[in-house]
Amino acid sequence: DAVDAQGADVRQLRRHNAALLLDHMLRFGDVRQGMLAAATGLTQQAVSKILADLSAAGLIERVRQPAVDVGKPPSIVRLRPQSRCALGAQLDRDGYTMVRTGLTGQVEDLTVGSLRAGFTPAQAISALHRAARTLLRDVPDERVLGLGVGTVGPVDHRTGRVRRATNMAGWTDVPLRDLLARRTGLPVMVDKDTNTAALAHCRPHPDIAATAVVLVGTGIGAGLIIDGKVFRGSRSGAGEFGHVTLDRNGPRCACGRRGCLEVLHQQAATTAMRARLLGVALTDLVRILDIERVVLFGRAIRADPQAYESGVIGVLRETQPPPHAVEVEISSEDETAAAVGAAWLPLSAFLAQPLLS
Repeated sequence: DAVDAQGADVRQLRRHNAALLLDHMLRFGDVRQGMLAAATGLTQQAVSKILADLSAAGLIERVRQPAVDVGKPPSIVRLRPQSRCALGAQLDRDGYTMVRTGLTGQVEDLTVGSLRAGFTPAQAISALHRAARTLLRDVPDERVLGLGVGTVGPVDHRTGRVRRATNMAGWTDVPLRDLLARRTGLPVMVDKDTNTAALAHCRPHPDIAATAVVLVGTGIGAGLIIDGKVFRGSRSGAGEFGHVTLDRNGPRCACGRRGCLEVLHQQAATTAMRARLLGVALTDLVRILDIERVVLFGRAIRADPQAYESGVIGVLRETQPPPHAVEVEISSEDETAAAVGAAWLPLSAFLAQPLLS
């Protein structure tokens, strides 16, 4: 038993050290092999052994730079995006987007589809299964890491269950992760689409300011990046931003409460009014979580980005006392971002614990 435990500890240490090297290459691209020890705190001997393991697994490649002086030219190492792939899907109230990405998160292929109003979990699972088969048609099984899904919340990220999706009848306590895994035969991870959108905005460079990625589409939510990681809360409930109460006597929301941001936003007569409502709610979010950066994302934002940007900034500046300085920007990501972020769920899991022989 002691030998087995020691062997397990050694394997775990190798995986940990391999993850350090993979993360560095993911962030910085082509890197000199000689620089990796200093960058990761590992010894040169450990780096050489781990790089040999990663090369044998097909995860990296070495490129010899042209000699410019006397001596051996430096060796460059980098990830092989084509070595592994992952699927990522966004499931919305009216359709889905699914992408296939390489190891570094770049999109290799995608497919989109619509779903009828009132679609059931079984119909969504069938649609996502068909999409996965399409994207993996010519892909070797050993290359596929799994499927990540970002869906309408609330969602329990740990169990992959949709708790009670707002404005989606029949979507209460749905074990989406397990049902999809059974249907597709793939490892599946499930999160809220706001969190996967946030992942798309912080990977592969997580060292960014405290950020709220505000998704405004068929609903409203916020993905929160705190200390370089997506903040989900102890029960996966963080970021239900659309159901902040702005008017206790306002119209009833689909969630059962009155005067939520989401229902007021839906009923507002103009984009300028919708933007100001968003700004009012964001003022409190910025103060409570000490947010430094707000990224506006989603189909409603894309329809009139300047109106939303100026409206939110205007409210933040007018508020007394004003919140601390906060950057407000329109997302540079395209409409596939929540799906790409969902692919980062299996990608990140693999990169953090790479399987080595």
